[in-house]
Amino acid sequence: MQGRAKCTRPSLTILPYSGQITPDHVQSAAVQTAFLEEIQLANTASAIKRVRSNARKAARNKIVRTRARSMIRKARADLEENPAAAKESIMAAAGALDRAAAKGVIHKNNAARRKGRLMKKLAALPKSS
Repeated sequence: MQGRAKCTRPSLTILPYSGQITPDHVQSAAVQTAFLEEIQLANTASAIKRVRSNARKAARNKIVRTRARSMIRKARADLEENPAAAKESIMAAAGALDRAAAKGVIHKNNAARRKGRLMKKLAALPKSS
């Protein structure tokens, strides 16, 4: 058939230190794993590109999601152990959740629900003057 794009698979390299087969154009381990898992499924050049693109986006989203979860964990720990610093850590966690929602990593209602739960716990703390 004329006019049909020929699929060219990216070159693969065997890394000497680990023996893993990885695509040349990929740096992150998460991207490498996703790429290698789905390369057999992708038959067209655009599908292969989409696999690479999705893996890059998933790696970026994971960073944002992990940062938000870490701040939530710190805020919860501060609520129990250090109530004086709880407000600052809760506000930081709320900001991280807002950023994650703005980037589309989590749904805006998910962010609102988590912030609401944190604020509810903060409001339940005894007032100290």
